[in-house]
Amino acid sequence: MAATIRTLCWGCALAAFGQGQLSGAAAGQLSPRMTTKVDTALAFVGDPVTLTATVEHPSSSEVRWPHPDSLDVSPFEVLGSSQTSGERDGLRVSELSLTVAAYELGELDLPGVTAVVVSPGGVRDTLLGDGFLIEVASVGADEGGDIRDIRGPMYLPRAWWSGAVWIVAGVLLAAAALWWRVRGAKRTVGETNFRRPERPPEEIALRELERIADSGLLRRGMAKRYHIELSDALRRYVNARFGIDALEMTTRELAHELEGGERDPDWVQGLARVLARCDLVKFAKDRPDPGRSSETMAMGKELVLAVLAARRAARVAAEQAAVAEAAVAEPAKEEPD
Repeated sequence: MAATIRTLCWGCALAAFGQGQLSGAAAGQLSPRMTTKVDTALAFVGDPVTLTATVEHPSSSEVRWPHPDSLDVSPFEVLGSSQTSGERDGLRVSELSLTVAAYELGELDLPGVTAVVVSPGGVRDTLLGDGFLIEVASVGADEGGDIRDIRGPMYLPRAWWSGAVWIVAGVLLAAAALWWRVRGAKRTVGETNFRRPERPPEEIALRELERIADSGLLRRGMAKRYHIELSDALRRYVNARFGIDALEMTTRELAHELEGGERDPDWVQGLARVLARCDLVKFAKDRPDPGRSSETMAMGKELVLAVLAARRAARVAAEQAAVAEAAVAEPAKEEPD
């Protein structure tokens, strides 16, 4: 009996020991791992491609993704990104969704992204996701890879009654135009056509700049889109105020064109400085921090406000000059012949 009890005790001890070993092994196997996928392996030029990176890790650790502005996925360009996290099968799951696009043709390598998993003790584990080969095709290419030939005009058979239909339609349109003209001529003398006054270019530009500043593009890591819209808004303002097709000019060409007129050289240099900052982000892949991007926006607003203040001052000076001229001319009229 005693031997049986000792046997049972040893069995329980061994079972407990084995369970502890299995628990320790399971805990040791609970290491972070990353999986990546793309939504398509074939895209056209400029089409968005979504790369999704998923990291499974202990709930006590933290996943740190790289900032979208610091990602180098060339020859692709980052259009946007989003991050999510949740629980799945007792593990913490963190996910990065990256939207990119390419503007080159051929089989292009889309690099993988990295993630740093930080444990409560400060231990860092760097994970590197897989890259993908994406085929980027031209929109105008056929299945054989050649540009489609231009097709000739298509001729449709005419029915005998088609000409009559067009004649009747023309007569009806002429009658409607005549009726509208006669109706307009019968308006009473007291009626007037109300036309909303056009807003000045400064008001339109300032509202557009405020919209871009409040759009949340910087918060979502879309610095390139932010600077493109900022540059376009200032160029549209120059077009509306000075009659210069700024959207079709380089920054240097625009500055040269503005310097040719009677404009403040300091103002022209300030505009060129703001547009040059935007060009660095658009073409040189410069990635300024949100503070510098907001500073560039503030410089653009100051340029518009400076023109607005100058025009108001000029208008006030002209009104004062007119009043002074009228005051000088009035005594001359009162003198006897």
